[in-house]
Amino acid sequence: HVLDRTRPLAVAGRAKGFTSDVNTGELLLKGRKRKSGIVSIYIPTRFGQPKLEEGGHATISHVEPIAGGHRIDITVHGKYRVHVLGK
Repeated sequence: HVLDRTRPLAVAGRAKGFTSDVNTGELLLKGRKRKSGIVSIYIPTRFGQPKLEEGGHATISHVEPIAGGHRIDITVHGKYRVHVLGK
């Protein structure tokens, strides 16, 4: 299950904390980036359509289906919080 979980593929700036629940697909990533940047997240298909909590200086900018799931690009800036909701 290590690779079949919601996880970051790329982090913008400096990551300050990260948790991921293999059973629900929930992910919480906190970080800091002076200028805007992109965080890329992988979400396995088994967790359904990706859902991101609003706010936290994070906005979905691109969703792409890939083998086994989705790659989500999220534009972040400042002190950011990316929260992917579990099923």
